[in-house]
Amino acid sequence: MRNINHLIQSIKDYKGFKTNAELADFLGVSRSTISNWIARETIDEDLIKAKIPEIRQEFLREGEFPMTEQRDLVQ
Repeated sequence: MRNINHLIQSIKDYKGFKTNAELADFLGVSRSTISNWIARETIDEDLIKAKIPEIRQEFLREGEFPMTEQRDLVQ
């Protein structure tokens, strides 16, 4: 089961944002939108996926890690 606050914090950590305002600016939404997502335990999955395409859909829907697609490393 996903925890929206934890999910949002994970996205902020991934992108290097310290505040919800920085995340809101990056996503092109108001700061109150992020607060509403947390209060309502919901997010705009399509918007986040569009802005951060490497994020796995399973992470957004279920909170299931890993957050991003695993890529093969070339050595």
